[in-house]
Amino acid sequence: MIGIASAPLYADIVVPVRTEPRSFFANERTLLLWMELASALAVVGSALATPGQAFAVQVAGLCLSLPAGAFVLYATRMYFLRQSSLVFKRPMHFEDTHGTFAICIFVTALVLANMAHGFTRFFHMGVVDVVFTGFPIINASTAQ
Repeated sequence: MIGIASAPLYADIVVPVRTEPRSFFANERTLLLWMELASALAVVGSALATPGQAFAVQVAGLCLSLPAGAFVLYATRMYFLRQSSLVFKRPMHFEDTHGTFAICIFVTALVLANMAHGFTRFFHMGVVDVVFTGFPIINASTAQ
């Protein structure tokens, strides 16, 4: 059929989505909760990465700061996607299972890598050389 345009088999039904003001507030609340989690991880990571700590502890602190940055990027991206769909009244699924799952896998991998490093260090030092000196508040020279 040359020169004859066929009609589409289906037509998109365009209905504007009704948005309520509380949807905007919920979007902002979600962003703030993600930022709170990111800032807590960043504070703990920076406390562990101080120059007075051992090298392994500093690496663990830096590894905690990486997911904090990932949380910030993820939260900002999802906030702007949801905000634009609310402003322009476009239909969107607001739940995101892939991003949160990927970040959880990332954090779990970092924790497992840190544990594996600790176990290998423990077994390479030997059980006799490892002495429990108490909690980190107690100095090793005063713990006798």
